[in-house]
Amino acid sequence: MNRFTDRFLENFARVLEDGVRGPPTNRRISECKLYLGYKGGRERSHRVTQLFLRRLADPEILPPPMKALAEERRRRQRERANQVIDGVATFDGRPVASWLKPYLDFARANGWQGTLNSGFRTPERSEEICFEICGQPSCPGRCAGRSSNHSGKIKPRGAIDVSDFARFGQLMLQCPHEPRIFNAVATDPVHFSATGH
Repeated sequence: MNRFTDRFLENFARVLEDGVRGPPTNRRISECKLYLGYKGGRERSHRVTQLFLRRLADPEILPPPMKALAEERRRRQRERANQVIDGVATFDGRPVASWLKPYLDFARANGWQGTLNSGFRTPERSEEICFEICGQPSCPGRCAGRSSNHSGKIKPRGAIDVSDFARFGQLMLQCPHEPRIFNAVATDPVHFSATGH
């Protein structure tokens, strides 16, 4: 999956290759399926098949309609990744609200070996994600759409999703920056923000 995102996408942090099939790996499977032209629902489940692995290794073998959708999605992703937005910095090549970058820098300097999986997203992109997940502008309990904390860039709004979230969470208890960021969503342990949501 890292080879696919390195080759076809911009500013996509690599997934830690630690042999653990956790939430970051499952999220990356869904992301790869999205950028291979898979539709929502069961098609973009976390299930890994031989067909998915072949398509991941060689997207040229995709059926024509799927290939066209995949290429369009990847083109839009690259355009978004290259936009310059005030109040947004980058970490691991991904956009993040500028005020949150020092938290990531603190964690990295203190032994956290994870990566930033998701940081700042435009409201339009946050809504687009919900359409991809559930076919609606927001999915209660799953996807906040335009009101997502990920679309905030002025303190205290903003959010990050990280790998090695357990270690990151421990370090945030010691982090000197204010406000404290934490996770309050049991079903999404990779997510950190000033509200926890």
